[in-house]
Amino acid sequence: MSESASHLIRLRYQTQHNIWGKCGNQSLVRKLAISGSLANPLLAYDQPYAELWMGTHPTLPSHDFNTNRPLLKIIQEKPHLLSETISHRFGTDLPFLFKVLSINKALSIQAHPDKVLAERLHLLDSAVYPDKNHKPEMVIALTTFETLCGFRSVEELSGLLSRIGPFQQLVGDEATQGVHLAARMGNDSDQEAEIAIRNAFVALLAADSERVKACCRELVVLAQSSKERRSQNTGLESPGLAELVIRIYEEHPDDIGLFIMFFMNHVRLDPGEALFIQSGELHAYLKGDVIECMASSNNIIRAGFTHKIKDIEHLIPLLNFSDGLPRRIAPVPNNGVKFSEHQSPSVSTAVLYNPPAEEYKVGRITLGHKGTQANFGPTIGPSILICEQGKGTISVDGNIDNIELGYVFFLADGAFVKLENSSDELFISYGAFCGAGGA
Repeated sequence: MSESASHLIRLRYQTQHNIWGKCGNQSLVRKLAISGSLANPLLAYDQPYAELWMGTHPTLPSHDFNTNRPLLKIIQEKPHLLSETISHRFGTDLPFLFKVLSINKALSIQAHPDKVLAERLHLLDSAVYPDKNHKPEMVIALTTFETLCGFRSVEELSGLLSRIGPFQQLVGDEATQGVHLAARMGNDSDQEAEIAIRNAFVALLAADSERVKACCRELVVLAQSSKERRSQNTGLESPGLAELVIRIYEEHPDDIGLFIMFFMNHVRLDPGEALFIQSGELHAYLKGDVIECMASSNNIIRAGFTHKIKDIEHLIPLLNFSDGLPRRIAPVPNNGVKFSEHQSPSVSTAVLYNPPAEEYKVGRITLGHKGTQANFGPTIGPSILICEQGKGTISVDGNIDNIELGYVFFLADGAFVKLENSSDELFISYGAFCGAGGA
């Protein structure tokens, strides 16, 4: 279907092959790309397929599947596809970037700049910071998902510094005592806790690289001992902690991130659960498959688990050192989606993930049986929709196309949309949109 036919444009997307990605049939990204796009030449079966990008960001822009014209060019020529409100607010470009990630090894420990810092960093080094935008992001777990996110409580940090010798050695006596003092003060002084966590974090990052290497090796010996129960006093007795240290060391040997992660919350998401990460929030995705949506940006300030540039100078002033668990986003019913009458709502569902970001929301539609339909619209603002499971048809303003695993479509503002399941298995789609009434 050509771009002029309707408000429905099937997209050809691109994939990234970072070393942290899953390989072969373990990678959901590869399965989706084989079925839905083939914009990139297929790599060998044992090569990683890490990321699938959907949007207009210049790093990996999407194109019209049939004409191969860039989606950005189509939007720039026809800004009404976004709506007057969206184009006035964000310009003639998609305000969000939509992704699927298949993660086998830990990504870099990182944070994303706010808009003011992003503009400054882009001017300083556009090769490292390729755009001027911030990057508040949300992940929705498709499989069991692990991440490090935000700073753990000062009380927990104090306990780890007391028990783990190599960690205390790198942080040093002065910063360690500051953490212990703040922990004893408890809830009476959140500001003191933030200062103590910040000082300890800065002290760790200033540690000599050879000392870091030696302490990493000492730590992994302690972890092995704890795992094999040869010692009861390693400081790594918390459930799963020794195993996590060993696994991360194998992925990133002698990396300072092995100690940074003691500052951070270790979070697990079950399928369907979601997490929002704001600018200045330290995080590192560890393992699993996720849908990810963000403001359209690729700006990353790294601290660990990487051989790339670690921009500590700009990282420290940016970080939010408040302790506590990261923000989860609970899905709510999307009442704008109507199902065919014969279908039980307990089988077919529509939910909405609504994070505190003006650029995007994400919806999930599940169709339970063959012939079941979901109708919504008119959409307000642009949407991108991907089929994550099953097969069916998608109809917009009377124009019909097939949709199945890995197929991706752009939906313009004002679209009336009908999805229909044409198989005996569940049909599941995810849609990112800016505005209201999207997929």
